[in-house]
Amino acid sequence: PAPPTSTATPTSTATPNRVNLIADGGCGEAGAAYPTPAAYWIENSNDGWPIVDTSAKRTGDYGAFLCGDNDDADSLKQLVSVPGNTPAAAVSLYFWVESNDSATFEHDFLRFKITTPSGVPQYSVEITNNTSYPSGAWRVWNSIDLSNFSGQSIYLEFSCTTDAQYGTAFYLDDITFMATVP
Repeated sequence: PAPPTSTATPTSTATPNRVNLIADGGCGEAGAAYPTPAAYWIENSNDGWPIVDTSAKRTGDYGAFLCGDNDDADSLKQLVSVPGNTPAAAVSLYFWVESNDSATFEHDFLRFKITTPSGVPQYSVEITNNTSYPSGAWRVWNSIDLSNFSGQSIYLEFSCTTDAQYGTAFYLDDITFMATVP
């Protein structure tokens, strides 16, 4: 008798890829062809200072410097498109806090926000404030899973506010929005 032949069909299992959806998470590290330090970022500073600059860097030549003055309100945001069927996605960044404000009472805040392209708020969380960490060290912050924004275009925004006395500066660098895509 003839030996049995296999009728099994080989299957392929695709390995998901992790991709960074942020363009220029180093806030100015895109290379020689880079048109301006903030080409991918939308900056908003109520006192007119540039947010992406050389004073705020953890790595490379640029970083983001938000607030620092009294009664300050700054933001840095970028529009990203989250691929459909994204099972996992999260923002990560390094931040540094320099504050002359009270270490007892929260007065100055750094927040992470998600809005629609038309500006409708979708998510907001405090990253840190003037009392959270002593000055003098870079720290890591990671968001919750943001895969529920799969298939959407959203703004990722970092914003700060300070009160009328003893300003706090928030430095950001090495920002990623890692998504697992099929």
